[in-house]
Amino acid sequence: MAGTTLDSNLGSGSTVYNCCTGWTITGTGSIGESFTAANQFQVTTSGSVSEIDFAVGFVSGFGNSFYLDIDSNNAGQPGSVLASFTNLSSSSTEFGTCCGLVSITGISGLTLTAGTNYWMVIGPTSSSDNTYDAWDFSNSAMGTDEYSNDGGKTWVSNGTQPQGAFDIIGGGGGTTPEPTSSGFLAFGWNGSLSARRGSSLAMRSSQVFFSLRNSLKLPIFRSQQVFNREVDRQARCSQFLGCRDSGRRPIWTRFVPT
Repeated sequence: MAGTTLDSNLGSGSTVYNCCTGWTITGTGSIGESFTAANQFQVTTSGSVSEIDFAVGFVSGFGNSFYLDIDSNNAGQPGSVLASFTNLSSSSTEFGTCCGLVSITGISGLTLTAGTNYWMVIGPTSSSDNTYDAWDFSNSAMGTDEYSNDGGKTWVSNGTQPQGAFDIIGGGGGTTPEPTSSGFLAFGWNGSLSARRGSSLAMRSSQVFFSLRNSLKLPIFRSQQVFNREVDRQARCSQFLGCRDSGRRPIWTRFVPT
């Protein structure tokens, strides 16, 4: 990894992040409600950002287009946009597997200061599209989480929760991000910009579920079979479940083998 690590909550080997639980990133065309996730963070070392790597997995059968913003802090919520990277996708990492990362490289014009609160925001490119992605949890880091159902116009606090997995690298130069429009190439594990990391298929699925009602009547989970997909001869039945808040909304998505 070139440059200086300004902040990282990634692990190593086959535990770079939690393969099977993550913050829900959706448009209304997928599960009926839009979700944008925001995690507060502080860099441990000040510097100019050249690269951001983060763990977002796609749910097969749905759309896969999202943006990432770095925002200032405004009274404990995401504030002004400091940098925005649009039209991203998790090109080769299906949610429930580890350990592919989406990488945004060649960043310049973004400087972060140690001890200052910032927000990493990931949301669907359009709040009405059929995107269904998940920002995988870090295995180690906790922080303040917020979510939005209206594309970031308003925010709801989710308290202290696991952070989505990411690192921020400093050094080097590149293209200056525009606050609302710039797009950068993003690659999953098989992409040329991310091939430095190992990969371990932690889970495989032949059945994919997402958050709707099921007959089990679990207290915080509901699920409905969406489709079947043959992975290989050893494929196991698995589920996508959405954790509900008090309003019974799928704040986070979980991949559960059965």
